[in-house]
Formats: sequence, structure tokens, C-alpha cells
Amino acid sequence: MNVVLIGEEAAGVRILQSLERCCVRVVAVMASPGINAGPIIFQESVSIGREETGLSLTAKCVDAGVPLILRLLEAAARRPSHIPSVPQDLSKREYFGRDVPENGNLSWNRPTRRIVDFIRASNFFPFRSPWGVPRTAGAAGVSGRHMHSASGSAQGWDRLADCVNTPASKP
Repeated sequence: MNVVLIGEEAAGVRILQSLERCCVRVVAVMASPGINAGPIIFQESVSIGREETGLSLTAKCVDAGVPLILRLLEAAARRPSHIPSVPQDLSKREYFGRDVPENGNLSWNRPTRRIVDFIRASNFFPFRSPWGVPRTAGAAGVSGRHMHSASGSAQGWDRLADCVNTPASKP
């Protein structure tokens, strides 16, 4: 979700080799120091559209990751010694951690694109977001209120996104 929040154009799904076990990780310039540091076995990139949400990106990553697992299983069944192992450039990774950015508070002092990206990253509708529902902060005396549309979800904030997508606001 952080990759949506920071405006990345692509995310990666990787199967990594580990001394302890083989693991599948969604990686998009994010990995903790010492974790996810093993060689890459298989990887696939997925694009992040300007309308992507936390849920839609998660679904894209699952769709890209399942074939990678099948490739690994096929390679392991044929010749385990031929499973690829490509070292990572650890200097190109950034660690985001598990904390919710800005403690889940949406600041109206941020640029419009950043506000929309925060809402998109938090949007797992119809499921509950791992980040929760964005709360307002710094809006004309309003603090800590949850953002909900008439449907009772974070959906419906597409009108805010439309403000960003007007011809005058496009880069």
C-alpha cells in the first residue's frame, strides 16, 4: 500500500531464497533490513495505475505471484539445482515497516495528489483496510473524524480524485 501512497508506478512480486525457508514477498522498494535480503528466484513487475487502490494492487500482486509459485514448483520437480538465484542490490530497497503512515490521519495541508493517494492506498472496499479508515486532521477545527461516504465506506471519495484529474491539475 505504501507504493500507492508514495506514487510509485510499479510494484514487484518476488520469490526469494532464504537460509531458513523459501518465501514469497510483495516487494516494491520495501524490505526490512536483513529480511527479504536473499537472492531472487523469480520476480514479476505489476503496474500501478493512477486509480489503483490497496485492494486492487493486492489482487494484481496475487495474480502475478501464483504463476511464480507454479514456476518454482515445476523447477523444483525437474531439477532443483537449476532454480535461479540472482543476488539483490540491497542498496535499492526502502523499509516502510508495518506502521500506518501518519497514524492514519489525513492532513488537508498536503498536496491534493498526496491526499488522494492516501485514500486510494487505504481503500480495500468492501473489506476492512489494514490501515483502517483515514481520519481527518487539520481540517477547519475537525480532528480525528473518520471519513465515510453515504454508503458507509471509504468508497465515494472518487469526487476528490476527480478534482485531481481535472485538466488544469494534470502534470
